[in-house]
Amino acid sequence: VSFGSITAEFAAPLNALQEADEAPTAALVAIANEKLKTFASLKARWDGIVKTDVPALNAALKKAGAQPVTP
Repeated sequence: VSFGSITAEFAAPLNALQEADEAPTAALVAIANEKLKTFASLKARWDGIVKTDVPALNAALKKAGAQPVTP
């Protein structure tokens, strides 16, 4: 799962909500909530990468005389 794929998957239920003139169905709400949980999980993984992996990579790059990366 990537941010791009979850964005694409979330677009359909979000568009359905935008276009409806009535309250969303229970199924649509369930789909949206599922996508939000997937996004939250992906965001947590990304935050972990930024917090631990990127600094470790930058330390190795600095040691090698290379420029650091920014997320």
